Amino acid sequence: MDIVDVVSDYVSLKKKGQNMWAPCPFHEEKTPSFSVAPTKGFYKCFSCGKTGDPIRFVMEMEGMEFPEAIRHLAQKYGIPIEETKLTEEVKEAISFRDRLHQVMHFAKELYVQNLWENKTGRAIGYSYLRERGMTDEIIKNFELGYSLEEWEGFRKSAEKMNYTVPEMEGAGMVINKDDGKKVFDRFRARVMFPVHNLSGKIIAFGARTLSTNKKEAKYLNSPETEIYHKSRVLYGIYQAKERIRKEDNCYLVEGYTDVISMHMSGVENVVASSGTSLTEDQIKLIKRFTNNITVLFDGDSAGVKASLRGIAMILAGGLDVQAVAFPEGEDPDSYSRKIGPNAFREYLSDKKTDFITFITNVMLKDVGNDPLKKTQVARQILEVLAKIPDAIKRDVYLKTCAKLLEISEEALKKELQGIFEEEQKRSQYRPQTGGASTPPPSAPPQNYPDYEPDWAPSPEELMAIGEIPEPSKTNVPVQETAYSADVELLLRHEREALRMLLCYGQLDVEEGKSVAVYLQEELQGVDILEERHQGIFEVYYKRLGLDQDVSGTAMLGATEGEERALVDTLISVKYKLSGWMDRHQINVPVEQDNLGHNLYKVIVNLKSAHFDRMEGQLQAQLEESHISGDEQLMMETLAMIVELQNMRKQLHQEAHQNRYKL
Repeated sequence: MDIVDVVSDYVSLKKKGQNMWAPCPFHEEKTPSFSVAPTKGFYKCFSCGKTGDPIRFVMEMEGMEFPEAIRHLAQKYGIPIEETKLTEEVKEAISFRDRLHQVMHFAKELYVQNLWENKTGRAIGYSYLRERGMTDEIIKNFELGYSLEEWEGFRKSAEKMNYTVPEMEGAGMVINKDDGKKVFDRFRARVMFPVHNLSGKIIAFGARTLSTNKKEAKYLNSPETEIYHKSRVLYGIYQAKERIRKEDNCYLVEGYTDVISMHMSGVENVVASSGTSLTEDQIKLIKRFTNNITVLFDGDSAGVKASLRGIAMILAGGLDVQAVAFPEGEDPDSYSRKIGPNAFREYLSDKKTDFITFITNVMLKDVGNDPLKKTQVARQILEVLAKIPDAIKRDVYLKTCAKLLEISEEALKKELQGIFEEEQKRSQYRPQTGGASTPPPSAPPQNYPDYEPDWAPSPEELMAIGEIPEPSKTNVPVQETAYSADVELLLRHEREALRMLLCYGQLDVEEGKSVAVYLQEELQGVDILEERHQGIFEVYYKRLGLDQDVSGTAMLGATEGEERALVDTLISVKYKLSGWMDRHQINVPVEQDNLGHNLYKVIVNLKSAHFDRMEGQLQAQLEESHISGDEQLMMETLAMIVELQNMRKQLHQEAHQNRYKL
């Protein structure tokens, strides 16, 4: 499909040079910085950084999931979708999960009917919601309901619709005791808050009692089922996802009523963790729509300390965090109702602050003049800062932290480095789970060999066999590895691409196009896994964009620490290799003589390694979703595997066609 056709449905593109340009549809701007590359099939905004292919563009613009976007584009362009064949076992599991969804939909309809049409439900449930200030519109939008005070009311109603006890039990709606002799409803005499997944299906309920009996739990939630895994769900995400994308920010609160009250105040980009500790899956869910999270606190130090782990996880996921504290004794629900919608929105805007300033100020309230407590606070905050993968952000926050704590920046840097070293030691003995773990920030991987002239083959030999081989076991010291084989290979190909950039970046690979420009175009949309590699790429292209010197010597001066050491190693390789070949009297062509061909092979190898790693991750995810019974994740993963295979096929076809092009 033509990316220009896809994007043109949403914005007016104008040709400038080889690319098409327009004001970015993802943020407001007057000067066009949104570029579409027809030959590459990618778009990129040079202002907000949004980038991707036609499928990603539709997902972003329409708020669709991957399978939905695939079907949307396939229907638009008349492209048949190849359905993945499923085993009978998988089909049976999907059928059962479909019945569970039907049970939950029926339960929602029954509870809604109770709330609006049943005398008891209207007198108790509806009246309670109205007393909390909820409008009819908001009640209908969140599909709130009421369960009657009956032990078998739901079960009997469901049986009339031919739903079986195993299906009701599997959905978490009834409790089965004594092998079916006692089957009774899980929820009775409670206001019902349906929990939706991303596509809007009901997967669980949160139920609030209106009883004054203190022995009775205030909230009763659905148990884990084949369709409901609380660690992967956020309350309100279905209603909020489009607004989160448009606002490029997600407010994170604790409870159901917090979400609903904020909606009534006109703040719709809000979700709740529903009383559970924030998980990595929940963070990934938010990241599908934004990289910015604003956490709302009640302001007490105990709550902040309890949230530090969650904040650290958000930061480790590459998201930016801000915070808002409410007056003591208030939460988003109570405070929004207390001061009204307009004042509440103004409060959120005025009180929003960066997380480091917020948590430092809150935690310092309990310190006083006790130096030991201040040291403990500093350590806790540094452990959070250590999770930030962006070195520049980390440095900025460190300066802020030093001022607030009144501790020297150098002392904090030294302590932070100690935290990194401790993490490295722990990671050496951390058991592997089959996937690649992400190395600690600014702690460069020490687990794969550097280029060594005593064993390294020439670049021409590498190109001939199509991949970088394993080094000789006799010449490389044995080390513990934290990386799987596919990641090892990917890192090697990243390094080879970086070497080509540093050694030949300013040479023309074809008329009017340098190695640096060619690499930049071809690797658009390809994530660089290793932090040092990414850092060097960024420094190089930043200097290139400013017309600054990007020679090897200049790059040595522009980098520091581990990045500088790596630059020094890579720009020395071609000279060391030359000496190695002379010693062994091996006569091979100079790499520069066939630069275009060699560069193209490096790019193909790197992309292929990315596809290998991605497919391995997707296959693992597919197996996990099959075991857990997550139908939505399974179908989404299957679609992604099919798309990835098509991309791999296209890459190989292009590689074959262009073998002697450059």
